[in-house]
Amino acid sequence: MQSGLKTVIEVPLTIMRLGDSAWEPLLEVVKYGNPASKSAVQVGVRALETGIWGVYQNVLINMVEIKDGKYKKHTVAEAKTTLTRAREKCDEVLGDEGSLLEIQNYLFVLTQQSWTQFSPPRSLSLT
Repeated sequence: MQSGLKTVIEVPLTIMRLGDSAWEPLLEVVKYGNPASKSAVQVGVRALETGIWGVYQNVLINMVEIKDGKYKKHTVAEAKTTLTRAREKCDEVLGDEGSLLEIQNYLFVLTQQSWTQFSPPRSLSLT
């Protein structure tokens, strides 16, 4: 029974690992992608973070019956670390002023307009 539960837990844990590996390529899209695709990137970032949160919940639900304390501690710690990183990456991209998307949008606008026509986010203020 315990072996089967551990196998069941490995499925969402593997999904968490795979989702976590998508952050770096996604951040490259944020930095260098087309600013006109901003909303698509926002949806992708939020979906990735939500997906990782969802499978984290599945890990916790299935962990209740696990008796191996060492396995439980290690696995929950890995899942929590992955969830925390997902939240941080999501905030890094979607956060208010100073987020990667706001910086990219600001830089894009600078290439289209003069400095006097656009005010930067406070985090990028040159004054």
